[in-house]
Amino acid sequence: VLVATHKNQVVGFIDFHRDPTHNTLRGLYVHPDFIGKKVGIKLWQAGQDFLDSNLPTELEVASYNQRAIDF
Repeated sequence: VLVATHKNQVVGFIDFHRDPTHNTLRGLYVHPDFIGKKVGIKLWQAGQDFLDSNLPTELEVASYNQRAIDF
């Protein structure tokens, strides 16, 4: 789990898991006041060091969550 902070306040987090056959993005949350400020992208980029780049990364999103689909 990686956590994003701003002025000592948590503004987002991302939760990754590594399996022998794949990586999984298990959760991503950005505080509503920080949506659109690249917090999610920065968390994703920081997590790349943890993930195995030779394996696929899986994630699931709700079909109605267009913001998550776009991300």
